[in-house]
Amino acid sequence: MSSENPERVGSAQFSVESSFQSVADLAEEVGDFCGSVVGEAVEQVVELRLCVAEALNNIVEHAYKGVEGKPIYAKIDVLSDRLEVVLIDEGMPLPGYTVPETEVDFDPTDLENLPEGGFGWMLIREQMDKVDYERRDGCNVLTLARHYGS
Repeated sequence: MSSENPERVGSAQFSVESSFQSVADLAEEVGDFCGSVVGEAVEQVVELRLCVAEALNNIVEHAYKGVEGKPIYAKIDVLSDRLEVVLIDEGMPLPGYTVPETEVDFDPTDLENLPEGGFGWMLIREQMDKVDYERRDGCNVLTLARHYGS
């Protein structure tokens, strides 16, 4: 169903104040909205919801250093061939102004010594078809996109 000029079939915007509960709720809202447009059974909606939740948690934990009450915006576009979510925050930029590399070096058989972090970006990069980051006008702008359908 991919085309050079995909049609927009739905869009929405949400905003919340930073807290781990509010970003969990926002991830659910994003997933619910996308599911309402393309159908709840679409596996890509579940993957998108998970990746949005991970990215939002990173915003609270790293960009805002756990400070609650800071703004986070989400813009969702459901196109005829893909789901796109743009997350915007006013927090600290990503180190090096780039999405971290995804290699996590660990022994999966050594469950006692699994690394505590590093899996989120790996998950996001593996599940999404597009992961773009830029710093614009003092804001972090993260775009996640996932194709759906056949």
